[in-house]
Amino acid sequence: MVEKTIIKNLNSRAAVPNQIGEQLIYRPGKIGDLSITECIYELKPDLTPMDHFDTVYLHNTFKHSANPGNILNFHRRLGWSGIGYHFAIKEDGTIFSTRPIDVQGAHVYGRNNGSVGIVLMDVNKCAASQKARTSFASLYDTLTEISASPLNLHSHTFGQFDFLDKLVIDFNSKIDGPKFPKIKFDASVYDPENFIPLRNQIAENVMRYRRVCPKKSLEDFSRIVYFADKLKICPGQGYAAFAKEVGAPR
Repeated sequence: MVEKTIIKNLNSRAAVPNQIGEQLIYRPGKIGDLSITECIYELKPDLTPMDHFDTVYLHNTFKHSANPGNILNFHRRLGWSGIGYHFAIKEDGTIFSTRPIDVQGAHVYGRNNGSVGIVLMDVNKCAASQKARTSFASLYDTLTEISASPLNLHSHTFGQFDFLDKLVIDFNSKIDGPKFPKIKFDASVYDPENFIPLRNQIAENVMRYRRVCPKKSLEDFSRIVYFADKLKICPGQGYAAFAKEVGAPR
């Protein structure tokens, strides 16, 4: 269970103008004993509570990496409640809290419940920065203390494949006749050398299966097609630096 007393110290929901182009208010804060920078803004009301987590997903941003305000504006334009990640880490080691951890995030489709999203603000620079890696290790340790158990650590890419694999399993369980090929992947999918061939193989499987998919199952199959098309590598090879730093279960 998430400790609510710690959550209350993490992020105030003080009201500020709720519009595109809004400015964040930054202030010093704590999560446990770890010093962070709180990002204060008003979350829209369409929120889902989250009373536990057992997984951390790592993300990266390049286009919006200047500050968390840029991420907020981008996610607002997508129609989201606020920043989809729970934390953001900069190259200089600054840790921003961007969404309360007792609120479900919007960072890995189908895998948001029970997970914490952490975005690395330019993963290549962060991976090369000992300050950023140390900050991530400290944050991971603090989240482990709150969750009361070691946290699984995955890249966003792994989460995408994991969800797509679930779609395929559910799809195959409902149909008679030819099954869609099972997706075989592991934690190395964050590496471009493994990611690209696997994504291409899935795309080829989609093309082949279109010819034999039962008509009554086309709607369910369209979900596999949609998410297969959305696969992207994030945060790529930089993920390894952070995974190695904390030795998290994967």
